[in-house]
Amino acid sequence: MEHLKDIETRHKEIDRLRVYIFLAGSDNNFDQIRGEILRMEPKPELEAAYAHIKRESNRQGTMSEAGVTSDATAFAAAKSKQSQPNNHSADPTRNRPPIKCTKCGLDNHTIKVCYEIIGYPEGWIHKWQNKDSTKASFASAASS
Repeated sequence: MEHLKDIETRHKEIDRLRVYIFLAGSDNNFDQIRGEILRMEPKPELEAAYAHIKRESNRQGTMSEAGVTSDATAFAAAKSKQSQPNNHSADPTRNRPPIKCTKCGLDNHTIKVCYEIIGYPEGWIHKWQNKDSTKASFASAASS
């Protein structure tokens, strides 16, 4: 090889061969990215091919760590749930007496939001009222 053009051509062939050798030696986990690199035109240099493989390796590592983490988290949560005793006295809200309305005497609300004072919402059905009788009263009101 006497001419510069011949030397450049030979260097390109060697560089391309290095890429093929590198890709052939890569793990089977990289089959997809290996195929993508081989389909690229113009063929990437060795450093670019390495960067693609490294990026894919990082992605696969992150994805597998995320799977391990979620499995480990689920296992730890299940284990912690099993180890906790079913002692409701540890819950401070269980030991507290329920909120009681001073107007109607019912639990879980105060006089500020008592329907006896502020009025019942439209369509409200009392617990003691039969649902069928409510439908009948709506039907009789609609017919009159």
